[in-house]
Amino acid sequence: MPAIDREALEKEYRKLTARNDDIIRQEATSKKEYATFSRKETSIITLLQSLEPTLQDMHELKNNEPRLISEETIAKVPGLSWYNEQIKLVQESGDKDDFDVPPELRESYELFKGLALLPKDGKSLSE
Repeated sequence: MPAIDREALEKEYRKLTARNDDIIRQEATSKKEYATFSRKETSIITLLQSLEPTLQDMHELKNNEPRLISEETIAKVPGLSWYNEQIKLVQESGDKDDFDVPPELRESYELFKGLALLPKDGKSLSE
């Protein structure tokens, strides 16, 4: 009987290690996809800054309230109208400081900050 138990344990061990390897591969893939997403996000920010130079000035405001995207910019990029609706929702929300940041987002933020951007992305942000 001990041979059967050992065999079952070895089978379960192989099954668990295979699952662990699978999860490790999924994590690596997710990190690569996150890096790609972050680079695309940086490119979008650069594009928005070129379309509407006042976005740069908004960042320097002390109260830094979200503003609607200008009609001129929406005329050039109609897909941004959805974001205007989201900004309106933020403006209408009552208590802006009352929220918790989940630990999952902190890890993503640290990953984003440690991410090496493509040379052209870093250059356009520093200008």
